Amino acid sequence: MSSFLKGSVKMRAASVVADAVPDRTNIIGITVSVNFADRLANTLTHNSRLLDQIYVATDPTDSATIDIAAGFGATVVLSDVSRARGAKFNKAGLIRAVQARLHTTSSPQTWFVYFDADTQLPLNFYEILMGYRTLSQWRRDTIYEMPRRVYASLEDLENGVVRRVGVNCGFFQMYCDKTKYYQAWSATAGECDIHFRNRFARLVVLDGFCTHIGVDGQDWEGRRS
Repeated sequence: MSSFLKGSVKMRAASVVADAVPDRTNIIGITVSVNFADRLANTLTHNSRLLDQIYVATDPTDSATIDIAAGFGATVVLSDVSRARGAKFNKAGLIRAVQARLHTTSSPQTWFVYFDADTQLPLNFYEILMGYRTLSQWRRDTIYEMPRRVYASLEDLENGVVRRVGVNCGFFQMYCDKTKYYQAWSATAGECDIHFRNRFARLVVLDGFCTHIGVDGQDWEGRRS
């Protein structure tokens, strides 16, 4: 192999390395909430202690979510796509509305953490991230996920009753590649997160556990719980 080709390979390999290690100074939280204000309030009570910037996408008519998000200092992104083209819950379109605003305006060092409106980040979130210390472990071509413990209710959480433990992909996704977006439309909240994950070449499952409160999958087609 010529020296030119070797150099080209090295340049391509280096290009996937992120511009910065994720930490409290450069992570922006993203979530969506339509008719989910009560669950969102519980989640923001927790996650706003960990994330200094949070963006919440919701429908313009959802005044409860707008008020709750604003009360926690979150930035509200209004979009009327949640029922577009007959969708039961266009989760993808709502997330994309936030991405469209942030991907073109945030710095190259910015990381994004998507979390569902019923999902709490672990209290030791930044300790977990510090376990991946070197910049080479943080890559643009990689999406980072985390397992979760599912509690059916706040009462279950208080009593330590875990209904399920596992790794899925929709409730927590962390990434820094601003060229990758959710699709513009999804019929429900199911599978659009898988499509987004598949846009990345690599998947890394982080240590630790998120906390999900509610029956898993119950609200994929909009609020049912």
